[in-house]
Amino acid sequence: QWRDHGGVIVLKVDPRGPAARIGLRPGDLLMTIGPNEIRDVDDVGAILAESGQGDPVDVVFRGERGRDIVEGRARLYAR
Repeated sequence: QWRDHGGVIVLKVDPRGPAARIGLRPGDLLMTIGPNEIRDVDDVGAILAESGQGDPVDVVFRGERGRDIVEGRARLYAR
């Protein structure tokens, strides 16, 4: 199963924010931020804290859309 590869499950997405614009949804698996693999929620906080406000951040995620598994790669801006 695709969720067995590490990462964290996204619980909430601001519908007006950049994550929603790239297709990230609650239930998706956030796998990397920049070059860093995500193992747990603490990784997410630490990586974003190290990013400068407004700096672009590349993310990789996977999610289910009905029967399909989607993968996304996008550049977000840390706030």
